[in-house]
Amino acid sequence: MKHEETIIGRSGSLLMGPIPTPSEGSHIRNSITTHKRKKKTYTKPKKIKHKKKKVKLAVLQFYKVDDSGKVQRLRKECPNAECGAGTFMANHFDRHYCGKCGLTYVYQKAGGD
Repeated sequence: MKHEETIIGRSGSLLMGPIPTPSEGSHIRNSITTHKRKKKTYTKPKKIKHKKKKVKLAVLQFYKVDDSGKVQRLRKECPNAECGAGTFMANHFDRHYCGKCGLTYVYQKAGGD
């Protein structure tokens, strides 16, 4: 026995013809795949990411003006050709480091180590 349905609009006119019922195989397949996923509960709070701090007038750390008006560089310039002129190396407690190319000069300890 076949079950058919027709859809009729407000005015009584026929909107769609008979709708065939789905076959048994497609009905079973749809009922298996339509489960809603359970919401995940988080155990730890979100990690707070590091934000870069803007240093105002940071160029003043690279140069020093003498009493005579002569300009002196306080940082070492990177000798690598790909960095170019005006690229300064960072001063760390045990090394000089270029942030652009990764060149590192490690200080030698005077104690023999």
